Amino acid sequence: MDHYGRQQPYGDGGMQIQPYHGGPRTGDFRSYSASYATATENNIYDIKKEKSIERSKSWGITDPELLRKKRVASYKMYSVEGKVKGSFRKSFRWLKQRYTQLLVGAVREKDRIMWESICLTLAATAGNNIGKVLQKKGTIILPPLSLKLKVIRAYAGNKPWALGFLMDIFGALLMLRALSLAPVSVVQPVSGCGLAILSVFSHFYLKEVMNVFDWIGITMAGIGTIGVGAGGEEQVASLISVFQLLWLALVVAFLFVLLNAWLHIYKRQRREQELMEYEVVEEIIYGLESGVLFGMASVVSKMGFVFVEQGFSAMFIPMCISISICCSGTGFFYQTRGLKHGRAIVVSTCAAVASIVTGVVAGMFALGEKLPTSPSGRLLLLLGWLLIMLGVVLLVTSSRLIRHLPRSFRRSRQTSLERGFSTRRTASHVQKDTNPSAVIQAATLHHLLTTPSKEKD
Repeated sequence: MDHYGRQQPYGDGGMQIQPYHGGPRTGDFRSYSASYATATENNIYDIKKEKSIERSKSWGITDPELLRKKRVASYKMYSVEGKVKGSFRKSFRWLKQRYTQLLVGAVREKDRIMWESICLTLAATAGNNIGKVLQKKGTIILPPLSLKLKVIRAYAGNKPWALGFLMDIFGALLMLRALSLAPVSVVQPVSGCGLAILSVFSHFYLKEVMNVFDWIGITMAGIGTIGVGAGGEEQVASLISVFQLLWLALVVAFLFVLLNAWLHIYKRQRREQELMEYEVVEEIIYGLESGVLFGMASVVSKMGFVFVEQGFSAMFIPMCISISICCSGTGFFYQTRGLKHGRAIVVSTCAAVASIVTGVVAGMFALGEKLPTSPSGRLLLLLGWLLIMLGVVLLVTSSRLIRHLPRSFRRSRQTSLERGFSTRRTASHVQKDTNPSAVIQAATLHHLLTTPSKEKD
């Protein structure tokens, strides 16, 4: 017979202990019998095994003092383990946050350098183009440039010419700084936006009227600049191979020999046919030659900085800059010949596009520049190049394109700024503007001003 988990004992005399059911339960009293330890262990084991509640409330009752000690020991063990785990967790979280901060900081630093170089390029090309406008404005009342002391004093005393000359020099220095920070494949296309900046400057400063294609070209060039800045990546300086430089020089020399031979053939045909006007092919050749030289000037300048980064002597920088100046001077010579005898629209368009393409291709071939690794960056960079070239072409050819539009459409597209400006002009200005040759479009102004002032005579 089982009473509360204990066997009913029998004595030698057969005496039987009968339990008393009328009193309180034995579980309500504290028991300190000899079987205390065994009953306690069995009770804990039964609780862990999820035995029935009735059996857990058996005769063996757990000592509260022992439970308290176990709770304290368990809490200490848990707290130490929690501290260890928490310290590891905090350390891992700190390392992760630190790595993320460094990674984001490096990305932001690269983006900052890229946008800084783009801003420097825009400032440089704006200084060059606006400086030429101011120099041209100052040379109206000045004699032809010569080495005479009297003439030099006259040029130095002319504020517009002196300011334009300083802006031109300052723009050249900014361009060198931009080339030292960013690859040529980014700087050279962005430099094509100088024509857009010049158009805006001519519109507000020289009071020139701009048509709808001018504004579209400016907008496309601006969007293309943003695309180049967002998609461009900082390039790791790769080793410059001498064989690649030789191949580049041979390709450029062969291209010039081919273009000059082609030009000579067309000149001979024109003389045989006794034609006075230049052929379109001749204008294209002059534009291509000048554009290739402008692009090579940027590549050679960048090459000097790459040589220094690879541990070569710092004398490579002034040496490459000198070669770059020679390339730019020769390019201006070819462009001047094309502008003097041909149409400025064709020559300027070919020069601008050839300059961008030459800078990008030569930078990737000779300097080891690559397209961005991410597909989105590559797409943005390519779209930026395309928009800049289209914007430059629109700016150059806007005066021709606007003539093919209906007159009603041209009037409806006239901006409110142009209307306000046209109402403020005097009658004498209106009479001058009626002559088509009196209005110099902002698209062709920059390229017409590239002619040196010494050819004025």
